Amino acid sequence: MAELRTGARLPVIDERFCSSHPLDLTVKKKIVTIFSNTYFQVFDANKNLLFQVKADRLRFHTNRILFDAADSPIATMCAKKFSWSGKWTIQKGDSKDETNLLFSVKESSKFQLKTNLDVFLPRNVDEDVCDFHVKPNYWDKSCKIYKGDKVIAEVVDTQTGGGFFFGKHVLSVRVEAGVDYAFVVSLLVILDAIKDSNQQSHQMNQHH
Repeated sequence: MAELRTGARLPVIDERFCSSHPLDLTVKKKIVTIFSNTYFQVFDANKNLLFQVKADRLRFHTNRILFDAADSPIATMCAKKFSWSGKWTIQKGDSKDETNLLFSVKESSKFQLKTNLDVFLPRNVDEDVCDFHVKPNYWDKSCKIYKGDKVIAEVVDTQTGGGFFFGKHVLSVRVEAGVDYAFVVSLLVILDAIKDSNQQSHQMNQHH
């Protein structure tokens, strides 16, 4: 697979989210309650709100919707039910119709210690080789997103304060120039959702 050329743009969700220079993002994980359906908020280096990720109220546990700063839906992330590979499909806007497919994501293998993800664009019908790859480090405290052998985005820091239910999880993310940062955020959201789902399944199995 060819590497991203210097100065090239890599739009996946929308070209307007491809910056001409590297970006540092802060991704804050929120606690979803009956009063708030917001999973994540994303800010730029100047603390301007860029995105929010909210639960789909009709499919609360399986779907996530990415909104821009104007609260307009950009992409809908849908977990495929009964998918052995933990597959997700991402559609444009608030659509759940796969004719509006932007990309799909699935676990590289169910038999892995880390939650590695393979990402496929719609034109990649055979899915023999992934278009992008998400690879966490051993302790899952950070991760890198690859196009071929080139790192296009990286979680460079992870902070957890006050415990999961009382504090916040904060990710510091570096996105390379030309890379669709809405796409990067959506991959981190899906990685988090799959890891949570796998952890819940593991805990349920331990109690049986």
